[in-house]
Amino acid sequence: MTWGVTFSDLMAEDLKLDTGETLKAILKDLKPQGIRLVAYWDRIEKRKGVYDFRSLDLQMRIAAEYKTPVILAVGQRVPRWPECHIPNWADPKKDLLPFMKRVVKRYRGYRNILYWQVENEPFLKFGECPKADKKLLESEIDTVRNLDPGRKILLTDGGEFGDWYRAAKRGNIFGTTLYRKVHNRFFGEITYPITPEIYPLKRDIVQFLTGKPDQNFIIIELGTEPWGDKQIFEMTMDEQLENFSMKNFRDNINYALECRYDVYYLWGAEWWYYLKKKHGIDGYWHYAADVFKREKIL
Repeated sequence: MTWGVTFSDLMAEDLKLDTGETLKAILKDLKPQGIRLVAYWDRIEKRKGVYDFRSLDLQMRIAAEYKTPVILAVGQRVPRWPECHIPNWADPKKDLLPFMKRVVKRYRGYRNILYWQVENEPFLKFGECPKADKKLLESEIDTVRNLDPGRKILLTDGGEFGDWYRAAKRGNIFGTTLYRKVHNRFFGEITYPITPEIYPLKRDIVQFLTGKPDQNFIIIELGTEPWGDKQIFEMTMDEQLENFSMKNFRDNINYALECRYDVYYLWGAEWWYYLKKKHGIDGYWHYAADVFKREKIL
C-alpha cells in the first residue's frame, strides 16, 4: 500500500507558512511515498509571456533531493479553491496550451516525475470555473503526451458525484477524491451516507465500461483537514479543531482502508504543519507520520 500527500504552496502561504520549510518538513518528517505538486497558471504567468517558476522550481528541487516521486498537476483547473486558477488576462482556449507546453518542457527532465495530472476533476461542477471544454481537455492531454510520451497521464473526478467514466477513458491512471464530512451551501455540514464498498464497486463498473480492466485506480485526494463554510485560514482555531478532530482523522483513514485501494494521497498536510508550528498542536502531524509508516493507523 502506498501513502502520498498533496502539497500546495498557495495553501502554505495562506496559512503564513514558508513554502520550502513546510515542504521539507513534510518530506523529511512524514516520509510520504509520493507527493502531488501543483503548477498554478495564475501564479506562474501573471502577465502574458512572463513566467515566474521560482516557487515550483524550489518544490521540484526539494522533491528530487528527497527522492520523492512527484505527480505534477497542470492546467487551468488544479487543486485548491477556487479550483480554476486562470490569469485575469488569459483566454484558456488560446492561451492555456502554450503555458502547459512551457511547464512540461521545463520539468520533463526530472526523473522523479511519476505522472502528469492534466486538470483536476475537469468534469465536476464545483468551484469558480467555466463549463468543461472536452475538446480543449483532449488537446491538453495530447500536448502532454506528445511532449513526454514516456510518462502516464492521470485524470481525476469527484468520488461522490463524479461519473468517473469520462475521466477514466481519457487517462492512463484514474484518481478519485474521498471525503466524508463536508459543508454544503444548502444543507450545512453533512457526512456522506456512502459505504466503503461503493468505491471498489464503482471502479469495477467503470473499468468494464471503458474496456480497461487493468487500469490503475487510486485515491488521489483523501480529505484530512477541515471543510467548513469558509476557508481554513478564516476559521478560528476552535472552529478548525471542532470541524476536523483527531477522531475524524482516524475514522477517515480507516474508512479509506475499507475501500480496498492500493494508493492513497492525503489532503491537508499544510494544515497539520500549521497546527504544529504555529499552535504547538502536533497530534495530527504525528498521526500522519504513523499512517505513512503504516503503523498505529487503526
